[in-house]
Order: sequence, then structure tokens, then C-alpha cells
Amino acid sequence: MGDFALGKRENWIRVRKNAKDRLVSSAQRKGNHIMHNFKLGFRNCSAEQQLDICHRVVANLARLPEECQTEPAIAGVADIVAAAQASHDRIQTLRGALKAELSGRKDHLRAAREAVTRASLTTARLMQFQPQQMIGAGLRLRAGWQRVGRPDAPTRLRAEALDYDGRVRLRWKRSMRRCLFKIQMTRNPAREGSWQLVASSSQQSCEVANLKRGGAYWFRVSATNAQGESPQSQPVRVRVK
Repeated sequence: MGDFALGKRENWIRVRKNAKDRLVSSAQRKGNHIMHNFKLGFRNCSAEQQLDICHRVVANLARLPEECQTEPAIAGVADIVAAAQASHDRIQTLRGALKAELSGRKDHLRAAREAVTRASLTTARLMQFQPQQMIGAGLRLRAGWQRVGRPDAPTRLRAEALDYDGRVRLRWKRSMRRCLFKIQMTRNPAREGSWQLVASSSQQSCEVANLKRGGAYWFRVSATNAQGESPQSQPVRVRVK
């Protein structure tokens, strides 16, 4: 009888253990199913979107009972998210400053290129475009360099009055490369002596400022290189806004 009772008790314990295992297994399967469908949505999101998700979760965690908020995985999450937000804010500030610096550098480089080109062309003219003197002045000449003829007059001169007070933008087409352009202006083209030099440029465009609003002006352009100055372009008329 003792052996029978012992065997019966062992069977009863085994049955309870199997039932408990089945219950745990069922809970695990249910939990795995939930975790399989659990998504916060971080994938393929920008930094701003990921931070929005983090802040939303932190706000929900703050509403949990106090005993839950003492869990190690929950207690420090707000500080971690705050550090990530601060790092992102610093990067945004640096990105804005870098964008401004890059834009400024572009403008400075454009001004430097034009200034150096204008100075080099002026130096070549002062050296009377003699190769040895130009090299001695620090200018580099291409291999096989040879003189070119005097440039033709610039063509397709156009003038546009800008919305800014008293400003006009001029554009034209050059006949050859490496020329320095002289811009002349007058309010009375019938008088030849009324033309005045108002600007020079190494580019095929120029802006003239400080003009009287509502006034009519005439402009013309000539090109200069080692061989001399071209004839004047056809004058154009523009009324300043």
C-alpha cells in the first residue's frame, strides 16, 4: 500500500507539473505573438521623427504607477532621451552655422576670383603683355602661348532695372576669353563726351548702383586684352525703378 500511495502521489505531481508547463508555454506563445507585433516605428524614420517617438513614450511612462517607474529600464530613460534631444539641437545649430559659412565662402571666393583676375589682367597690360615681364610679375603662361588679336566689341548687351533702389544689371557676350570689360554710362548719348566709366569687370555681367530712380540711362561696354581695346558695343537704354 505504501508503494501504491507513493506512486499515486508521484503521478499527481507529474500531472500538475505538465499542466503548469502547458500554461507557461501558452503564456510564452501569447507573449511572443504580442512582441512579434510590437513596433515603435523607429525604422526608416528621420532623427526628428525618432525623437518624437521617444518623447511620446517617455510621456506615457511618466503616467505609470510609482512602483513601475523604479524599474532600472524605466527610471533612466527620460534622461537618455533628453541627452539625445540636446545632441540633436546642437547639431541643428551647427548645421545652420555651417550652411551660412558655406554660403559666405562661396561669395568670398567669387569676389576673390574676380579681383585676382582683374588685377592679373591689369598687371599684364602694365607689362605691355611681354611674356618675360609677365612671368617676372608672377603670371603663368600656358605652353605654346602666343599673342591673340584685339577683341571685337561685346555683343548682345542687355540692361535690366532691378527692384532694389537705383540698381541696374548688365549682361553681354564676349568675343574671346581673358578680357577685361569697361562699362560706360551716360544720360545724353547724343554728346560723345558725356560717356563716363562707371565700372569694370572680368565677367560677362555687372551691376551698377546708386542711380536716380525713374531716370533713363544709356550703357555701353568695351573689351580690353593684351592687344588693345575693342570698339564700343551698341548702347542700350534702361529706366531705373
